[in-house]
Amino acid sequence: METEHFKGKERRRYFRIKYPEELRPTLRIRKHEFEVIDICERGLRFLNDKKAKFTNWISATVTFFNGSCFKTEGRIIRKQKDEVALYLIASIPYPLIVKEQQFLIRTS
Repeated sequence: METEHFKGKERRRYFRIKYPEELRPTLRIRKHEFEVIDICERGLRFLNDKKAKFTNWISATVTFFNGSCFKTEGRIIRKQKDEVALYLIASIPYPLIVKEQQFLIRTS
């Protein structure tokens, strides 16, 4: 993963959407489905409450609340308790991220 030094409070390169529990997208990996905790163009974090085992490289499909899907691949960059963070090789398109933001604003 690229490293850069950012200044200020927020140091992420991409805006991250944090989902309320009831509106979380799902992440399908093989036969398992997981809740997406947060997402950005180049990464996502999901809840591995099933304690599924993975290799470091994952192919998956994200299904958003509105039913739209996005297939991607990525590598695991962090595991903490029941949470797994992925760095995505295929970026989630920015318009899809904006659409998700607008959806969450309308539902809040």
